[in-house]
Amino acid sequence: MPDYARLREYVSHRVTFDFDNGARIVGYVGQTRPPAGPVQTLMLSAAMLYSPGGKLVAQHPELSLVPNMLVAAQKDSGRMTLEFDSGARIVGSPRDDALGAAGFLTLRGAAIHDSNGRVIERHDELVVVPRTLVSYRVTEGPLGQ
Repeated sequence: MPDYARLREYVSHRVTFDFDNGARIVGYVGQTRPPAGPVQTLMLSAAMLYSPGGKLVAQHPELSLVPNMLVAAQKDSGRMTLEFDSGARIVGSPRDDALGAAGFLTLRGAAIHDSNGRVIERHDELVVVPRTLVSYRVTEGPLGQ
């Protein structure tokens, strides 16, 4: 498993997350969860979502992201479950929207669970990339420097 704890070093840095389908998310790393051990979720500010073709398809003032490797995706009774190598899991109801054509998935009534199965975040809507994260890199230093 990659060293997800290292993501804490990037708080306040602008980071690019690349996925295996070519989609990309860029934003400033804010809060990371849990406070110790492998990072299972982080909050991005000024988040920009790019399609596999490099087109900017959405901007969000804040966006939660599970920066881990996707290992399983299941759909059952209208609910989608995404499982990650860190043990984190996202569950929600998929919604068809314009972001779907760009490689993203919008989940309604979404919950992010940590590796112990506890719900650590709830969202009315959550945009995710149902693909494998292949890399992340700092693209700009800390805010204000």
